Amino acid sequence: MISTRVLAGPAALAAVLALAGCKTGDFMTDPGSNPPVVTPLTCTQNGTPAPCTLPSDSTVTAFDIVLVSSSCDAVDDYLRVTQPVTRQLTADACHEQVNKTWTINGPFAAGTALNVEIVSTQLQRPPSLQATGQYPQWTLTFEDGGDSDFNDVVLTVTARP
Repeated sequence: MISTRVLAGPAALAAVLALAGCKTGDFMTDPGSNPPVVTPLTCTQNGTPAPCTLPSDSTVTAFDIVLVSSSCDAVDDYLRVTQPVTRQLTADACHEQVNKTWTINGPFAAGTALNVEIVSTQLQRPPSLQATGQYPQWTLTFEDGGDSDFNDVVLTVTARP
């Protein structure tokens, strides 16, 4: 026999507040409940995404990375540069201020490549970080795995001669 119970009074209020505190939107579960995933930079070549870096054609004095837009609810999404230097740019890319700029100062020799990754929580689908463009400017789009819109974090990368 199945029994149902109706909550009333303080128990009902506690249940409503507990549900209201849950994360909604892109997440099937609390984003903090899944292990972090390292999302490498990919470029589409012949219709297939493959790991890539952003190569320079000439000497670069600096790489400027600008947060163009952010449309995600994820937390603890670390944006890092892994090449030619190792540097964490932010611990919360989804909630950084739009137009935030990070500069990776050189000089760097011609042919030096920039590599970027995002570490975030696994959602419904694997996250993705895609690059488009060519030297001296690229656009990076991050999909957190929640809604497949590829606009969760949008960055521009510019190599300064």
